[in-house]
Order: sequence, then structure tokens, then C-alpha cells
Amino acid sequence: MNQIIELRNKINNMIYHVKLRPFLFKFDPEKVHNFFIKFGKILGSNVFTRYLKYVAFNYQNPIMEQKIFGFR
Repeated sequence: MNQIIELRNKINNMIYHVKLRPFLFKFDPEKVHNFFIKFGKILGSNVFTRYLKYVAFNYQNPIMEQKIFGFR
């Protein structure tokens, strides 16, 4: 399972650093920020896109658990 997560993370990293970041840095930062705020609201309002986000970015590992004020 860790190999799948590592592969997913490498793919996401490559997409961001090779394609997305150079493209986005050509635009005004405030406009890019506002676009992604609106885009995030749209993605968050749809069950299917929330699931895609979960698949693309979710990671759970017991070693990362924290106990704060008695809560996990």
C-alpha cells in the first residue's frame, strides 16, 4: 500500500512542479488565489469531486496520530 501512495505522491508532485506551477506563476498571484478559492468551493459542493479529492490526497497512518487535550 505504501508503494501505491508513494507513486501517487510522485505523480502529483510531478504534475505540480512540471506543468501546473510554471503555468500558474505566469499570472497575478491574487487572481490565481481567487480562482482556486472559487474552484475549491465548486469541487467541495459535489459528491463525486469530493471523492476524487479523497482518492488523490487522502493518507492515513497510525504513526501520524496525535492526542491533544485527550482527543485523537
